[in-house]
Amino acid sequence: MSFIKNFPDYKPADLFSGSADEAERFLDKFNLDSSSKENVIRQIRLIKKSSANNLNKGAKILSGTSNQGEVVNFAIQTEENKIHLLRIKEDLYVNDFFEANVYKSIVEKQHELVCRFLPDTTLIYINEAYAKEFGAQKSDLIGKKFIHFLPVEDHELLFDHLKKVGASDTIVYSFHKVIKDGAERWHEWADYVVERDFEGNPSIFQSVGRHRKSDVSDELRLKAANEKLQKTNQDLESLLKNRSFYVIKTDIEGRYTYMNEVFKTKFEGTAPMLGTSSMNSIIQEDWELCIQTVQQCIENVGKPFEVMLRKPYKDGYIHNKWEFKCLADDSGNPREILCVGFDVSTEVESLNRLKEVVDLLNDQNERLKEFAQIVSHNIRSHSSNIMGLIEILIHGKIKDSFKEESLLALKDSSNKLDETIRDLNTILHMSDKRRLKPQLVNLSDVVRSVIEEFGPIIEQKNAVVNFSIDGNLQIETVKSYLKSIVYQLIHNSLQFQDKNKKQLLINISSKNASDAVYLIIEDNGIGIDINNQKNKIFEMYRTFHSTGSRSKGFGLFLVKNQVSFLGGDIDVESKLGYGSKFTVMLPLQA
Repeated sequence: MSFIKNFPDYKPADLFSGSADEAERFLDKFNLDSSSKENVIRQIRLIKKSSANNLNKGAKILSGTSNQGEVVNFAIQTEENKIHLLRIKEDLYVNDFFEANVYKSIVEKQHELVCRFLPDTTLIYINEAYAKEFGAQKSDLIGKKFIHFLPVEDHELLFDHLKKVGASDTIVYSFHKVIKDGAERWHEWADYVVERDFEGNPSIFQSVGRHRKSDVSDELRLKAANEKLQKTNQDLESLLKNRSFYVIKTDIEGRYTYMNEVFKTKFEGTAPMLGTSSMNSIIQEDWELCIQTVQQCIENVGKPFEVMLRKPYKDGYIHNKWEFKCLADDSGNPREILCVGFDVSTEVESLNRLKEVVDLLNDQNERLKEFAQIVSHNIRSHSSNIMGLIEILIHGKIKDSFKEESLLALKDSSNKLDETIRDLNTILHMSDKRRLKPQLVNLSDVVRSVIEEFGPIIEQKNAVVNFSIDGNLQIETVKSYLKSIVYQLIHNSLQFQDKNKKQLLINISSKNASDAVYLIIEDNGIGIDINNQKNKIFEMYRTFHSTGSRSKGFGLFLVKNQVSFLGGDIDVESKLGYGSKFTVMLPLQA
């Protein structure tokens, strides 16, 4: 019974608290043969049966109905069960201890290298032969990672090998070299999994290995080299099949000698490309850049050079980023060009859109500066006139006949100041894009509603408006801006009528494109001297006629800004005495 003290954590409940099946599962941790296990389970059942009888006897004793003899028998039986239980426990642990020590003594006496380690190669057990092979004490190696004994370039191969071992329930063999005292040594190993976690992943590996002498080192080197070559080929195959990369080769003259499936599927079409000039799949504007890059590669064999090239694709082209490298033959002469590339069209388009936004912001900033200068000048001018007239009216000695005249001038300056402030408010309203939400709009309905607003003036001027717009044409835009643009252009046509012509004609039409619509408003009015005024037409407060009209040159400035805000453009054709034609391009989608 002396051995029991070595297992103070043992509890009888481990064997007797559950069913026989649970007891059997507990016994699995011990190295028992089947007959020994059956014998222990049979004894467990007898003890449980005896214990059940004792419980009945104990109940009678507690109730006071048992005689003295029954009490004595109950005590004896209970003590016998306890002693029997302790003997079973001792037998189990003695057997387990014996098996473990036998295993340990055998392993320690082996000349082979034996170790156990975790998946990250941390050593948790080594025998004396293993420690001696690496010239260290066992205590110095336990807890260290043996991967550091291998050359760095072999680390990835080792972990690939352990994955293979972890996926198998059998022994997997391997060869690898280690570095000891700066010298190269070759080992042959038999690796397998000894423990797995609850999810079935390997948690402890065991390896048995031996040092291979120089007479077989060439063979081992060849095997290791083959493993590396297989890994390299797998990596290369993965790259060639990668759906994100194009891989091609050309000879020095630029003819295709190889292309991966991704490139072939994207660009080859019906006619084979191998043997043809690579220039045929590059847009002509990029030929010179491509030739320059290839020439750099030939002059610097083995050095990579990056280049952006465009390739024709469907109705347009796509942007590819490439790395060119010239490969040499055995004599060091240029042999072929290796090209690895990928599609960057999305990134290029994003950069182009960003550039357009920046350019637009810069343009708007310039206009805002100009606007601020003009508005501040006008406000100061009007306010100065007002203050001067007020000063005269208060302190000046003027005749009564001039007072009415001064008051009218004061009123006119006040009105002009009010108009300037309203213009300022309009521009500020345009800059607040949060208030403007695009919506689907019928272009014909918007133009027709503006024409109806001008109905009385059109009738008064005896003008004819010809209207030709597809009634089903819809665009996504800011409706208020679209209506304002149409209003200003029709208003200008009505305002600058040519008195020398019998009738004012206004033609309104549209033309469709794949992603835009062109709204055209044309008249036979007095026209504009386009040669001298074209760059100023859309500037603020620019007027081009001394017709006596109250035009202040703000309308076309407003139109230009609203069209730009909608992502469109406006063009004008005009000739003095013949009329004007404004063409507004608007995108179909905002």
